[in-house]
Order: sequence, then structure tokens, then C-alpha cells
Amino acid sequence: MKGGVFAVVFGALPFEKMLDYVQSVGVEAVEIGCGGYVGDAHYDETAGRGDALVFF
Repeated sequence: MKGGVFAVVFGALPFEKMLDYVQSVGVEAVEIGCGGYVGDAHYDETAGRGDALVFF
């Protein structure tokens, strides 16, 4: 089984530091908040409409 985390829990950390931390504790999947109630600390919808972040 793979362990994952919802990145908004680490909203106070910059994106790269959040990824470094969760990887260091063995997390294998990250869900990034993209707005709405949970916020968008690690995703700016207006910054690159044509770009997509995909992690596998």
C-alpha cells in the first residue's frame, strides 16, 4: 500500500520544502489543493493556464 498526503496540511511550507519533507518521511503520493474551501497554497491557477502538474 502506498501512503499519501493532502498537501494543504503543509500550506505554510513552500512547495519544494513540502515535497522534500513528505518524501523524507516515506510519503509516495501528494494531492495538491487547487482552490475552493481548502485553499491553493501550492497551486496558482492564474500562473500558467496551459501548464499542468501531473505526478505519478
